[in-house]
Amino acid sequence: MKSTIGSLLAYQQVRFVLAGATNTATTLVIFWLLRRLFDLYVGSVLAYQGANAIAYIIGIVISYMFNTQFVFRTPMTLRTFLRFPLVYVVQYLLSASLLSVFIELFGIPPDFAPIIVVILLLPLTYILSKILLQVRPNEATPNNSSES
Repeated sequence: MKSTIGSLLAYQQVRFVLAGATNTATTLVIFWLLRRLFDLYVGSVLAYQGANAIAYIIGIVISYMFNTQFVFRTPMTLRTFLRFPLVYVVQYLLSASLLSVFIELFGIPPDFAPIIVVILLLPLTYILSKILLQVRPNEATPNNSSES
């Protein structure tokens, strides 16, 4: 069993899904808590969009740590930390639009719509993350491996 898990973790895609699932669960809990808090003080549209924005920012930081250290095994640098949010600018714009469509047009409850959005945007997020965090030959260090 241990060797099976180890061999699965050799694949970046598997590590990406595991890290993403952990980050998504954490971010969703933050979203749900904030949405309920915001519901007390602002309207429903502002509640889910405001909660989504704050949870998103926290999720970006968590994702950067997971992706550099666990998924792609690249060094954490100021350069990659500053570039990494570009993945999530694209994802956020798509997410906010899809969230509105799913909630307002399709009537999907605000607690579940973000789950659908995350699943739909997963392939795009992986590709963009890999591109932004991959080590280039002039940035290589002895500890970096060139995995696919």
